[in-house]
Amino acid sequence: MKLELGHFVPTDEDGNVLKDPGLIPSYELEQYRKSKEKVLFEGWEKRIKDLEAFKLHLTITKIIENAIEWDLILTQNALKKIGL
Repeated sequence: MKLELGHFVPTDEDGNVLKDPGLIPSYELEQYRKSKEKVLFEGWEKRIKDLEAFKLHLTITKIIENAIEWDLILTQNALKKIGL
């Protein structure tokens, strides 16, 4: 599986990170919720301190097999997708 930023944090269709818009119903909240459902790994919104460095690291790592050392935890949505 090729790694993408959207596997770790909610992003828009262009790959830009979305910030949590809060609880007030809006287009941004709906977009954030849909994007969050696509996130496969838990806890990365707080772990990514330098977004540009992380994007570069993803570019170098490229595939999931090379990211085993990252202590990845699957989200509930990811578990549902793979049938666990």
